[in-house]
Amino acid sequence: MSVNAAALGVFRPIPARNRFGDQNERRRNLGSRKSLNQKKNEIQASQREYILKQMAVQLKHSVEKELMKKYKKEIVDIQVEMKDQHGYKQEDINKIKVVLKDAKDGMTESVQEVNIDIHDSRSSKPHEEEKKIAAFLAKQWGEDPEKIVVLDEEGTDGHGF
Repeated sequence: MSVNAAALGVFRPIPARNRFGDQNERRRNLGSRKSLNQKKNEIQASQREYILKQMAVQLKHSVEKELMKKYKKEIVDIQVEMKDQHGYKQEDINKIKVVLKDAKDGMTESVQEVNIDIHDSRSSKPHEEEKKIAAFLAKQWGEDPEKIVVLDEEGTDGHGF
């Protein structure tokens, strides 16, 4: 009695594959890698945003009392712009945008007299004050004053931003 080994299923032929597997498997792996890289990039972007927000909060807290005392201004917003995507050190800071508003004493706003001079469309007083504030912030933060952009709440700053 002779038994055929192939009939018993002992020797099954293995399909020929190259060293990377079949094409469908390679496509699935490539899709998974793209998906993983996309998720990694999204996580890194959200971490970067969080770190930059924390930097802005620390910058704000370090100057808010003295800014109020010296200039009667409050910080509305701070945006930190870095030179590259991977830097988080002080020397990696490209620009710091600071949005200020006039501080309010109490809950009511005071009415101020407004003088309009139709011959002089741009006053140098706001520009000079913003320069002084930028210099003050630069000194407090140990930064170059050229990296600091000061904007009032309406968005005008004398620098064209």
